This record gives sequence, C-alpha cells and structure tokens, in this order.
Amino acid sequence: MKKRDKTKYKKLPEEKKQYVEVLIEDMNHKFDVLIEGHTVHSGEFKKIHATLDSHTKTLASHSEMIGSMLTDIEVIKEDLNIIKGDLKQKVDRSEFSTLERRVLLLEKHARGGTLAAHR
Repeated sequence: MKKRDKTKYKKLPEEKKQYVEVLIEDMNHKFDVLIEGHTVHSGEFKKIHATLDSHTKTLASHSEMIGSMLTDIEVIKEDLNIIKGDLKQKVDRSEFSTLERRVLLLEKHARGGTLAAHR
C-alpha cells in the first residue's frame, strides 16, 4: 500500500482544504449515522431473537401437549368402541316395548289356558 503524503494536504490551497475538511466532516457524520443505525438494529435483533426463543419454547410445549392429547384421544376411541359393542348387545326402547307387549299377551293367554284346564 502506498502511504499518503501529508505534505500534499498541506500544500493545497485554503479553499480546497476547507472543501476537503467539509467532505471529511460529512463522511464522519454519515459513518456516525450508520453506526447508530447498526446499534439500534442490533438491539432490535436481540429483542426479536428473544421473542423467537420464547416462541420456540412455547411451540415445544404445545407439541408435547398435542402428543399427550393424541394419546388420550386414542384411549377415548377405544373406550367408545367398547361402549358401542356393549350397546349393540342391549335392547332399544322400541324393541323392549314390543317384547313387553308380547309377554303380557302370553301371560294372558297362559292364564286363560290354565284356568280352562282347571275347570
């Protein structure tokens, strides 16, 4: 790399010196703004990162809960199948009413026949 010759800067006319100083000052200001923006964004990125960490933990917790719920649902399904099987073996109300009427008729008929046999 070539070293800059400071003597050239000293040899510049006063007007050009002022112009260069203004340019340098402007560049320094722009660097300051850039650094400040970087600092602000860095802080915002840290906040976003913390939020993402929190969401990741929540998601993991929810995934665990969903897994537990799926297991519970499988148990419930098995229980429902057992209950369905038990219900299929039982008589419903209309069938029960029909059977009850038939039994009453048979009892009446049996009483009538028994009474006729004893006479």
